[in-house]
Amino acid sequence: MTRIIIPLHLLAILCASLLIGCTRAEASPSNVRIAGPQEPGERLIVTGHVLGRDGKPRGGVVIEVHHTDAHGIYLAEGAHGPNPAVAARLWGRLITAPDGSYRIDTIKPGGYPGGGAPAHMHIHLREGKSDAWALLEFAGDPNLTPAMIAKDSVGGTFATIRPLERDAAGVLHCTRDFRVGAK
Repeated sequence: MTRIIIPLHLLAILCASLLIGCTRAEASPSNVRIAGPQEPGERLIVTGHVLGRDGKPRGGVVIEVHHTDAHGIYLAEGAHGPNPAVAARLWGRLITAPDGSYRIDTIKPGGYPGGGAPAHMHIHLREGKSDAWALLEFAGDPNLTPAMIAKDSVGGTFATIRPLERDAAGVLHCTRDFRVGAK
């Protein structure tokens, strides 16, 4: 009988890659590419940290993200998304690094056709039995109302509405931090 011994760290890397559905060429488990380079729209990198209510970094938190395409459509008629739990074509999952950090490579979502809601990303955070949903909206969106902006003005990097900055290559960058755990 032959025994196969796989080092624990290699097994963890392989399992995490399968869990989040990305290839090793794309990045580590704390990074996910939702929209490939051929996806129409402005490139967007979202980074941040997940902290506990005690202010300490939380590694191992599962983050699932979905959003519309550049035209504000979640899923074209007759199409199937990669996750049956959400009706979105642009969807991804990652696991925060030990320091609580994460990185999402995607495109800036479009607002819904016909207006109304600001462009946004849906973010689902899971840590053990703790389960929370959050939004990421973008400063300067014409569909943000003064009341929405005023309500969100004191959250710092934890605020729902976050500014976008463009780098020298034209890629948009945004930082959004989260708190998890019991209040």
